Amino acid sequence: MAGLLAWLACQKEQVPRPKSVAVVADPASRLRIEIDEKEFLYSYEFTPSPNANLRGAEAKKKHLDLLIDKKLLTLEGFRLGLDSDEEVQIALKWYREKAIRQKLYQEVVQKKVTITDDELREAFTRWKTRVRVRHLPAATEEEAWELRKKLLAGATFQELSRDRFKDEAYAANGGDLGWVRWGQLDENFEKAMYTLPVGEISKPVRSRWAYHIIKVENRITDALITESEFHNKAPSLRKILSMRKQEKLANQFVQEFMRPKRVRVYGPSVVFLAEISKRLFGDQEKPLPPFAPRLYNEQIQKLQDHIQDRLNDVLVVFEGGQWTIGEFLQKLRYVHTDSRPVMTSKKNLKNVIARMVRDEFLLEEGYRRGLHRSDYVRQETEYWREELTYLKMKKALFDTIQVTEKEIREEYERRKYLKSYEEVRERIAQKILEKKQIMLLRRVLAQLRQRYEVQIDEDRLLAVRTTDDIFPHKQKIQMFGVRIR
Repeated sequence: MAGLLAWLACQKEQVPRPKSVAVVADPASRLRIEIDEKEFLYSYEFTPSPNANLRGAEAKKKHLDLLIDKKLLTLEGFRLGLDSDEEVQIALKWYREKAIRQKLYQEVVQKKVTITDDELREAFTRWKTRVRVRHLPAATEEEAWELRKKLLAGATFQELSRDRFKDEAYAANGGDLGWVRWGQLDENFEKAMYTLPVGEISKPVRSRWAYHIIKVENRITDALITESEFHNKAPSLRKILSMRKQEKLANQFVQEFMRPKRVRVYGPSVVFLAEISKRLFGDQEKPLPPFAPRLYNEQIQKLQDHIQDRLNDVLVVFEGGQWTIGEFLQKLRYVHTDSRPVMTSKKNLKNVIARMVRDEFLLEEGYRRGLHRSDYVRQETEYWREELTYLKMKKALFDTIQVTEKEIREEYERRKYLKSYEEVRERIAQKILEKKQIMLLRRVLAQLRQRYEVQIDEDRLLAVRTTDDIFPHKQKIQMFGVRIR
């Protein structure tokens, strides 16, 4: 199920490519990059911005300037051939293959899902009923039955929740979820929540994450139901219904598609990889910092070097083929770091191996259907070619910057810090580095604006409808640089 949800999470709808609000071009060659309405709108709404205090036309122009700066660096990266860099090409291959699977998802799932008016109205009626509910999670059904037995014998949710939740708030409040509505929780959990009599303790309920023992504390249905409110709420309800139908249809498709492949992950090889990884890398199952890669290429190489005599061991078999440990580790190099396994976790490692095999078969199906030639795949590939080249160009610039010990010491003495030099050295070095990065970018961008041509369609830019235009009366708040309504 976890692998299926990963496939679901990457789905996008195919739309025609919008017209451009700006173009960045190299007059000495045919290189050019367009900023279309869709890209501008997405960036304006979701990208951290230093101009969150601006509104209307001025805000749009300032944000377009930021996007143009990004495209200037990307175009320079193209001119230098950074898009042909091996790291860029490996990452681009992964994103292109992901786009092919996304397109397959659109064809076999999204296009087949329809929502009727009756379904919408039934969902709206459910949504109008608020439920106060609490629960206790369990890893197994047997464990859930044991929790229910204790509750019926007189134990309280508050007593049992202390050992059930990692979240301190839920551990302290007896698993109280507060007042919730239809569409906010797992579908199976909701079905039990709406049918269970108030005050009763449920039998074990299985969600996509765990088993649960549920107790409904109260249930209130809004007395007033209007046609106007239904029409206002219908789009969000339609989205929830659609996603739930897509999940079921995708699950059915993947099961039927993969059944004849007869994929079997070889347990002893998984155990061997997990144990040797613990010795080489330590306990990776501890929480990682946000955005930290699970496995670096250097670690993959270290693992390969250390187990040369086991690289030909069979790791997974399927109809018509198999992967050895060596083949699996080589394939991992082409997997995005966010999608790589926690090598010290046997369960996670096994799931990732099965998902990688599944994704290869789905990719083959996408190629068989000719989806790699679709406009959607072409657009996604071009988007990521630009994005990866921009990141490579930025990294190449920043790699030229050095911060010396002398600079750190001088800044320490100039600022007259109260803490010792050793305590604040790293922080000072980071501030100097960030300042140098900003200054370098300004110099480079000034040069690039002289080298390349920038054309802006101001009428089209100002016609782009943003949330500022829809809610002009609402005050914008800048939180971590992001517009919050």
